[in-house]
Amino acid sequence: MKPSSVALLLSGLLLLVSGCTVPPSGAEKQARNESTRLGQVLHAADQAVPAPQAPLADYLRFAVLRHPQVRAAYSDWQATVLAHPPGRCQIHS
Repeated sequence: MKPSSVALLLSGLLLLVSGCTVPPSGAEKQARNESTRLGQVLHAADQAVPAPQAPLADYLRFAVLRHPQVRAAYSDWQATVLAHPPGRCQIHS
């Protein structure tokens, strides 16, 4: 390859790589923090079944947080939150 072709290729790669360097907005940071906090609550549901004398609310919380559809909905939401917004990765010319 000619040196000019290599320089052009490297310039193009640098332009593509630098396209997603915009820092996350405040709303994105807040959504990520909320996602982490809710994940901790959801994974805390891996604890033992509440004691027999526990209030009904403890049993309901235990059941809801362990339900497969709740966990699937959280995973989908977390994937959306953690994905790069399309507008941040576009190259503006």
